[in-house]
Amino acid sequence: MPSTQWTASIDGSIQRYLGDSELAFYMQSNPDGIGDMFTHVGLNAPSHYFTPERVCIAWAILRASHALMQCTVLNLSNDERPKYSFIPPKDAEDALSEANRALSFSTLSKEELIDDCLNGPRTLLSDEHLSHLTISQTDPSVPEFQQNILPPPLESMLPSLEAPWKRAISSVNFLQCQQREIGNHTLPRVQNNSISIAKRTRFIVHLFNEQDTRVILQLCKAKGVSVNNAILALCAVSWARMKSTHSGENLMPILLYTAINMRNSLPKTVETFWFLALTYYTISLPSYPPNSPLAFWHRASMAKEQTTRAVKSKLLLNRASLIAANRAKASSAGTTNTIKPQLPPHARVDPPAPSRALLGLSLLGNLDSLYKQSDYSPQVKLLSFRGASKLKRGGLLFLAQTFRNQLEFHLVWEETGFEEGIIEKWWEGVITASHEYLLQRK
Repeated sequence: MPSTQWTASIDGSIQRYLGDSELAFYMQSNPDGIGDMFTHVGLNAPSHYFTPERVCIAWAILRASHALMQCTVLNLSNDERPKYSFIPPKDAEDALSEANRALSFSTLSKEELIDDCLNGPRTLLSDEHLSHLTISQTDPSVPEFQQNILPPPLESMLPSLEAPWKRAISSVNFLQCQQREIGNHTLPRVQNNSISIAKRTRFIVHLFNEQDTRVILQLCKAKGVSVNNAILALCAVSWARMKSTHSGENLMPILLYTAINMRNSLPKTVETFWFLALTYYTISLPSYPPNSPLAFWHRASMAKEQTTRAVKSKLLLNRASLIAANRAKASSAGTTNTIKPQLPPHARVDPPAPSRALLGLSLLGNLDSLYKQSDYSPQVKLLSFRGASKLKRGGLLFLAQTFRNQLEFHLVWEETGFEEGIIEKWWEGVITASHEYLLQRK
């Protein structure tokens, strides 16, 4: 990987190459915006809080604190890794003008805004425009800006693997983890690559009320697992109950994958949170239906054990570096497959076990610790939080969070890539199993 230090350029900009994790996301995004992320926060507040002038000032201050939002991407050559390019604002007026170009006002509903992000053309984001704020309403003095903070890529904050012994140990651990990624179940897809058939991404939500959420949290605590552990088990159980119809007597494990937020494991020297800090791990669970609640909670415990092993590993940071490098190479090669290290010609290699994942999950946890109602004016009432990313054909993502003391399940999928009705049936099975095991209702 080339140097990822920020360096001054003769045109007055400050530039650095994309890190491996950033490159993996970037290469899949063009030209359709696959992977473009959005966050929607719904709230009630007095209209004068959201005048264009007031919003623009707040947006400019936020962008000054997290300067990657102001960057462009330079991708001038197929032979050179793309670069971030940042031109610091000359003064407050310049900062406000830059923020205003990345700001729009609308009267679209929450559902319309989300549908635009998931199914609409890529009109707001591009290499020249990495972030955008839309204020949708259905019904001062010159500001002082903070110093622009340009974060390094994640990989530069991870341990160096230049020493041969470090790379050897890390590579062995990386391969051992890959060998445990065993699974051979996928939700049935259809080969539908015709550009004449428009993609259709759907977004559905299941809410548990506050009382049911308390019951679920208390039961998970009593069973010695987290809600996220139980959710992983629910996803596997729903498919285990369906699979006899679709994949016969396939007794291979069910493989799920999710992300680890690396921020708490990184040095505390970066003063902005606006940078990519994720790595990934997998969970393997049995593919036959549980025959009792005890069996279900055992699977939740299995998910906990595997999660703990991944998160608490002393080699987590080293493994994250290798995962990022592999994802960057795979994305540059135009494939999602992991690139295996080359072995000597005389090495005896057993055929690899299948490693096909059922789906990915984004387990956000308790957002009430981040969006605290007490931090806002009494006139501001937080209502909802939605977030996802634009999916490729046949893409699927399960998200779970707690917001306003309510557990929420979100499902996002591009439906033209799946057999008709298959996702709805699997989703119904997840909800049924959640009532059966988490709420103990038949």
